[in-house]
Amino acid sequence: MKIFLYLLFFMCFGLFLYNGCTKKEGNYNELIKFEHITDTLRAQAVEDITVYTNRNVYLTVADTFLVVAQGREPFIHVYSTNTHAQLAAFGRKGKGPGEFIDATLLNQVSRDSDTNAPLLKIHDFKQSKVTTVNVHDAVNGETIFPQRRLPNVGSYLVHLHHINDNFFIATPHSGGNLLIYDFNTATFTTVPYLPKLTFDVPKHSLYHIYRPAVYFNKNANTIAAAPYCLGELDFFDMEGNLTQASIFEPRDRYQDELENGNFSKDSNLKYYIVELEVAEGLIYGLNHNRAIKDYENEIVDNKLQVFNWKGQAVKEYPLDDFYIFSFAIDEVHNRIYGYAPDEEEHNIVIYNLK
Repeated sequence: MKIFLYLLFFMCFGLFLYNGCTKKEGNYNELIKFEHITDTLRAQAVEDITVYTNRNVYLTVADTFLVVAQGREPFIHVYSTNTHAQLAAFGRKGKGPGEFIDATLLNQVSRDSDTNAPLLKIHDFKQSKVTTVNVHDAVNGETIFPQRRLPNVGSYLVHLHHINDNFFIATPHSGGNLLIYDFNTATFTTVPYLPKLTFDVPKHSLYHIYRPAVYFNKNANTIAAAPYCLGELDFFDMEGNLTQASIFEPRDRYQDELENGNFSKDSNLKYYIVELEVAEGLIYGLNHNRAIKDYENEIVDNKLQVFNWKGQAVKEYPLDDFYIFSFAIDEVHNRIYGYAPDEEEHNIVIYNLK
């Protein structure tokens, strides 16, 4: 009997230690609902700004500067958010200093340690290099800025989400939906395609399904990632562990399309959050909320969804019938800028937040 009691004691003690030392994981299947839905926001055209390009356009707001990256030279334009006057335009096509083949603005604003000027990152994925732009210097006429080439990780880095002196976070073309590279050790972690679905999908569809919109919270050391074809916002730690999944559309809603890898123009499969921004400690996600077939029919149902860093639904802003490709938050004027590529002119618009 004593032996049995001893065994029972040690088993319970061991279980206690195990539970105390293992990492607590979040609820991967939490279905959330946006209870606070505002009236539909109506766009106002910015008549002083028109972007002329047939390629992707990215926006970032830093202080009172609207920065636009477009697909042709000059690649980078800087405007005042007070007057919408153009303050700078730079970036010729090429492979030399101050030149780009492609330019994607990261949703990352840091500060110059001496002047506190905003610093922006521009990723040229075709040359696998990153340019750090001091916005004040750009406004004062500077056109050549420090560049850094990304290391070879054995996979093509399609999207760069965050980079600093210690690490970068990117999405590779294959192998996983995130890659975390440590500059100090020259090693990297590949985050597999998470969250794992309860049904099988074609391997060649994985990148398209999971291709995430990402924002890195440096204070919480947390990555927020929204998979392209899944209606949810996921959270990862810097080891690549999925710690929380906030689901606003059931994962099996379009199971047939996902299982068949159906991305044809008549598919019912939806595209969800395409971009994440952060303002006042909250996450803003631009949700296209649009079936693939509706792109052909020009049916638009954009919404701006707001989450906190616990993954809780805070607020939802329905947007009008402008198709918004990308956006940026202007905290000074409490509004967002959007790029509306279907508009022939005045394709930069403003939504005032309520």
